[in-house]
Amino acid sequence: MERSILNTQMLRATLLLALLTLGACSTQSDKPLEPEASMTPAAELLPPAADHRVTQDPGPPVDLWDRIRRQLEFHTLHNARIGAAREYYLKQPRYFELVAPRAERYLYHLVSEVEARGMPIEIAMLPFVESAMNPFAFSNQRAAGLWQIMPGTADDLGVRRDWWFDGRLDVRDSTTHALDYLESMNADFDGDWLLTLAAYNSGKGRVQRAIKRNKTQG
Repeated sequence: MERSILNTQMLRATLLLALLTLGACSTQSDKPLEPEASMTPAAELLPPAADHRVTQDPGPPVDLWDRIRRQLEFHTLHNARIGAAREYYLKQPRYFELVAPRAERYLYHLVSEVEARGMPIEIAMLPFVESAMNPFAFSNQRAAGLWQIMPGTADDLGVRRDWWFDGRLDVRDSTTHALDYLESMNADFDGDWLLTLAAYNSGKGRVQRAIKRNKTQG
């Protein structure tokens, strides 16, 4: 992807990866300011991930977080931007103290739905970045709910929205539609989940145009 797209439209995907390296979150008020890439020099990349292969049966997961950790697929991805975001969150432990209790209400359902579809377990963590696990979060752009679904996207997905009810604020309904949407985009991007996450945040058309421009430029 071209530099401008990487620097602006994939930042939330980068923050997601940073959160996952911590083993573990946005409403307007709860979300910490996004870190600058310069916080971690390019030479100070994260060390290679440890080899998580096991030689014997580790037994059942001890809790939901352990269940998530055992399925992580993106933890080997390291670069300066991920390192900067990781450092930033490490310096804000109260953010996790605020958001993690909210996850107790919803994370089991999100994990179960993601597992049932065979999607990367990291997808269940996306609401940490999008809404800070607040199902009633609204953004300045009118995105709403755990998954921060835009009004137009909700209409395209068939999410009920009327004076009485907004399906984007319903945890089960919004999760079903958000995962349907992610799966559909992932098929359009030939199974590339990083492009899918970028498209979820910035729009599928924008990412597709960037890919086309780069292909044209060789």
